[in-house]
Amino acid sequence: MRSSLFIGGLLALFLIAPRSLPAQSNEQAVEAAKEAAQEWFVLLDADKYEAT
Repeated sequence: MRSSLFIGGLLALFLIAPRSLPAQSNEQAVEAAKEAAQEWFVLLDADKYEAT
């Protein structure tokens, strides 16, 4: 279940990401995605489902 939530979270991240992402380097975009995913997992692990 967590893997499907993770995939859904990443998909949502890419769909709502600001349009300025192409101006970033690939490494910056990857790091931003990793940080966002980590923050999402912290909320999920803390049972804060509404915040996710």
